[in-house]
Amino acid sequence: MGNQASISSIKEDMTPVTFATNRYYTFIDSISTNRLKTIRSNRCRLDDYICYSFESLLDDCHTNDNEFKKFTNDDKRICISILIYYYWITIHGCPDPVNWNKLNKYHRSIAGAFQDKVSADQVVKKYISLEFRWNDLEYMKWDNDLWVPCQESSINCENFTRIIGSDPQIRTSSFRSVYTINVAREIGIYLDTLNDAASEFDKNKSHQMIKSTIQGEICFFDQKVRLIPFHNITADIYNSEYGNHEREHFFSHRLDINPNQDKSPLIEEYFDTLTCTRQYLADCIINLWCSKQDTITVISGPPSSGKNTLAKLIYELYKPFICFSGDYEHADKELIRACIYENDSILYNKEVIRFHHCRHLIVVSDIKYEAETLSGRKVKNIVLSKSIPKLKIRKDIITNISTNKQLGYVFGWILSKYRVEMLSPIKCKCVAQSCLDCINVNNDDQGCLISKINSAIVSKSIQEHTL
Repeated sequence: MGNQASISSIKEDMTPVTFATNRYYTFIDSISTNRLKTIRSNRCRLDDYICYSFESLLDDCHTNDNEFKKFTNDDKRICISILIYYYWITIHGCPDPVNWNKLNKYHRSIAGAFQDKVSADQVVKKYISLEFRWNDLEYMKWDNDLWVPCQESSINCENFTRIIGSDPQIRTSSFRSVYTINVAREIGIYLDTLNDAASEFDKNKSHQMIKSTIQGEICFFDQKVRLIPFHNITADIYNSEYGNHEREHFFSHRLDINPNQDKSPLIEEYFDTLTCTRQYLADCIINLWCSKQDTITVISGPPSSGKNTLAKLIYELYKPFICFSGDYEHADKELIRACIYENDSILYNKEVIRFHHCRHLIVVSDIKYEAETLSGRKVKNIVLSKSIPKLKIRKDIITNISTNKQLGYVFGWILSKYRVEMLSPIKCKCVAQSCLDCINVNNDDQGCLISKINSAIVSKSIQEHTL
């Protein structure tokens, strides 16, 4: 991130930004949450606190920090400037309020731009290209952790100016050291130039250069196969990891549910009535999301075996990324990953199967389809071999399971049973090193994915969305 330090004895990856970021986290970890809230709310003590913190930090760097001593004078000035910027946004509450001790991506980007002497216009252009995208039909905007359609007139820098602050000039009146005052002015002036550049962009009604830049790179949304976008988190089903919704995931839709580790008697009762292997069933349902190979999943069994109920359950799990055949004509073809056919007539129409836009077809049939492939698609069979006794049939089973809470239990059940080694391999042709579908798969910790997710949901106090 940025230029390498000019002194050969400094570690290869130790730049002013990395140094300042590390020192920032060391400082913030030493402050309790209550202490930070006190600093933010008690403005009369703000200047004294900044003065004490920064000048103590500066003395400590010069006196005790060997890495700092190895920097050139210019890089030392950059280090202190970035530290002042980080502390300034901390006291003003700019970082993510949920993770108040974590720097926003843009804060680190601004620090890197300051280090590398990137012009304000270039920083604004970079921001615009990250915040707005073109999907070949319309502009998309990153808004509240989701990509949403927007009008051309919506392309602006309003959020950018909020990130750097409406009045970004850092006050220097409290500093005792002339050196610290000058360094603080340096980063303050740079923030002012960013603010001015953003304001100038918003005044320019044509924006033609920026718009052509955005449209020059078509972005395809909702295409990631290794990530499942649940309501509040994303789950990497290949590496058994979870995370927040990020811009680079490029999802414009999410599932309405969060997976839940808790057991549900209703879900257990339902799966007990099915005669197929549980682990294989979980593998098949997960592959409907993650496989890049065209497939036909045939759910077969005698009357009253639960095959239609299972098809409807899969629909409830994956909507809006799935549809029934009757709705397919009017569905968003770029969004839909799977299409459900409630009878097996399509199995005898090879042309429709071969040229069907959906990657995955789900077919309900009375009999198992014996061939391994059909019209170039891999066939997977979910065989429900026995009819469910009438006493166990619950006419309202789908109505009860279709609540977000119960669907969360179903997905928790699936994530606890699917096998990474049975997932279809990802063969991505993308040449971008950052492509999320090109990351190497790590199977070592698969078994506890649902436990990780459940812990994350609890820790963030977001379980209310699953109810």
